[in-house]
Amino acid sequence: MTALDGETSVATTLTIQYRPIGTETWKKFRSISASRTASGPTTVTVTPATLKSITGFRVIAEGLESEVSTVSVKARLTAPVMRSSVKRTNWVTIKGQIFPRHAVGSHPVTVTLWKKVGGDWVEQATFQPAIVGRTPDGSKWQTRYWFGAYDKGSYRLQVSHEDLKHAASVSHFKYMRVR
Repeated sequence: MTALDGETSVATTLTIQYRPIGTETWKKFRSISASRTASGPTTVTVTPATLKSITGFRVIAEGLESEVSTVSVKARLTAPVMRSSVKRTNWVTIKGQIFPRHAVGSHPVTVTLWKKVGGDWVEQATFQPAIVGRTPDGSKWQTRYWFGAYDKGSYRLQVSHEDLKHAASVSHFKYMRVR
């Protein structure tokens, strides 16, 4: 086969390997056929359907191996679910979901609570709710927070997650009024 610039193109088989970060063992992802010219590089695009953790990829061909490319995967978080208005001196239940699944009883997410004070959002509290259930592809978390008699005002909450297997991710803000 001859490339457009007149160079001879050579067929080769590329083996794509992967390994989750933190492991030492490379596993075969797939093998593909490609062609290259003597002077040109071979480019391979890898589009795995579902990655659940940060993963390294490399390509092996003709005794050579590429540099490791890393794919950072974020855990997907729903915005916190709670009432939009709560009476002060009451408990409020806050819940949500994280994908992929995490172990029941673990604390993989952090909820941050801000109060609006004079036009600025001021951090009031951070807490780590527990995973209380599992769905086929994710986990449900839940916690409770108590607003005291002095806590009247506007609040916003956001959920975040980061661990050794996932890049940092944050949810959208949810807003609540304490009356």
